[in-house]
Amino acid sequence: MGLRRAGWAPPVSLTARITLAMAALVLITSAVIISLIFTRIDALLVATNSAMLERESELLSTRLLDELGELERDVLLVAGMPPIQGMIRAERNGGEDPRDG
Repeated sequence: MGLRRAGWAPPVSLTARITLAMAALVLITSAVIISLIFTRIDALLVATNSAMLERESELLSTRLLDELGELERDVLLVAGMPPIQGMIRAERNGGEDPRDG
């Protein structure tokens, strides 16, 4: 007991040192492999999601352009129509629209 108080510890056996070294090597190797696997999976997920987002944005772009084309046709149709309300007011007032003349 006196030897332990003086800071002396029994030497670690060669088997224990080899076991600790192998355990450390296994842990380090596992960490590196896991890191590489996660990096590869992350790259694959980013590529897959990027392609999906690109397809979705193309679809939405096409739908938006179709809607804008339809709105443009509606505006041109309405712009080419006669002023119906003015015609009704003119009919009620003897052929002249009191608001627009």
